[in-house]
Amino acid sequence: KLWPILAKIAAIFGLISSVFMIVTGIAVLVDS
Repeated sequence: KLWPILAKIAAIFGLISSVFMIVTGIAVLVDS
């Protein structure tokens, strides 16, 4: 079955995107 693999990929992608958003927010705060 492919669902567990897709679920893991989705979870990892979500984690990376949330970290990226946090880092971007910090960078914007530091720059301003």
